[in-house]
Amino acid sequence: MAKRNFLAALAAASLLAGAHCATQKEVKIEQEGSATVTKETGPGENVKTTVVTGVVTKYQPGNELEIRPADGNMQDFVLEDSVQVKGMIVVGQPATVTYTDVGGKKHVTIIAAGAATP
Repeated sequence: MAKRNFLAALAAASLLAGAHCATQKEVKIEQEGSATVTKETGPGENVKTTVVTGVVTKYQPGNELEIRPADGNMQDFVLEDSVQVKGMIVVGQPATVTYTDVGGKKHVTIIAAGAATP
């Protein structure tokens, strides 16, 4: 009886380990110009999270944000109600934007005053 319970437990553990491996996502971090990009790929929806720092050139709270990163490629964002704003965002000052790219659409999650720290 003990041997049967042990084999059943071993089989269950093997199934759980196999399921865990099958659902694991691969995370890859890259530097693209002035932005740091984290890409998650694997089962389910693939998500690309980008963190970019630059000087704020336009800001309308709850509406839009535009920044100019060090590489000069302007980045503009439409802001949703769910955006977390950390600190005072001021035109002419640096800010760091964290956003996800899902299906080609940018979703800003955090805007922080100042430059990102490594």
